[in-house]
Amino acid sequence: MHIYLATGNGLSLITMHPDEDYEINNNLYSSSKTLPSHNIMGIAIEKKDKFPGWKLPDNRIWICGGQWFGYYYEKSPKTFHLATNKLPIIEKVDPIRILPDYQNGIYIGDHYELYYYDFT
Repeated sequence: MHIYLATGNGLSLITMHPDEDYEINNNLYSSSKTLPSHNIMGIAIEKKDKFPGWKLPDNRIWICGGQWFGYYYEKSPKTFHLATNKLPIIEKVDPIRILPDYQNGIYIGDHYELYYYDFT
C-alpha cells in the first residue's frame, strides 16, 4: 500500500509493507526542478482501472500548487506533466481539492472557488 503526502516541501511517499514495516521516500519531487514550486497544496489519484473502458497506461497522480497543476504516472514519478501554470487560484492557506472526472477533465478548487478543466 502507498500513501502520498503533499507538503509545503514537496511530495513524499510512504510504502507500507506486509510485515507492518514501512519506508518513507521524501525525494519524489523535493529536489526536482520540474515542478513550478515545491509548495504542494493538493493531491488526487486517478485510478487506471476504476471504470470499464477508461484507458490510462498507469494510475495518474495529480498535484497542485498555488497557481499550477499537473500530473505524473505512478510508475514514472520523475516525469512531471504540467497541465497549466495559470490557475486563477491565488496562493491561499486552504488546501486545494482535486477531483478527476474520468472523462479527460478535472475539477479543482477550494472552499470558495471551483474550476473545471477539459483536456479533450
